[in-house]
Amino acid sequence: MDPDQTPAGAQEQMTDDQAGALTGASLRGTVALQHSRTVFDAAVQTFASVCGVHLRAVDRSYGSFGAGVASVTCMSGGVMWSAFVGLPDGTAREAAARVTGRHTGEDKSTADEAVARLGNIISTQVGALLATIDVTADVMLPAMCHIDNFPGFVRRYDMGDFRCFSSEMGDVWVGVIAGL
Repeated sequence: MDPDQTPAGAQEQMTDDQAGALTGASLRGTVALQHSRTVFDAAVQTFASVCGVHLRAVDRSYGSFGAGVASVTCMSGGVMWSAFVGLPDGTAREAAARVTGRHTGEDKSTADEAVARLGNIISTQVGALLATIDVTADVMLPAMCHIDNFPGFVRRYDMGDFRCFSSEMGDVWVGVIAGL
């Protein structure tokens, strides 16, 4: 098996068209981001099971993100990168409503907590996917950050692969940051 492919048996995998809908310089397949596809596959699976939405890869500029909240989870061992899940504020509020089962209004703390939960579930799923291909990864707890300038954030971490997915909740940005 190609070391960067998703393991057989994953519930839902990205198609080649989805994998090709990149929004920045793709480093997939390089040593720095080896096995990074597991992050994108885990995000698709998690949003389907937890939020009941189907993520579709779309080509969006980083400028479409606006302000939002992100979960960044460091991983070490067989991989040396961090998983990133970023939701614009409106999408984060909708995700919070789906995670908690109640409308949260403008309550940022509930949205933050929902994004942290989603990031934790995705990172745990990444660890499980990596284990199926005999790659061990130590998964840390996610760190939360508020982002006012997503294009600036992406430029700061240019050794990464960020992709935008669209859903009925709104846009979801998923990425891998090398060495962080």
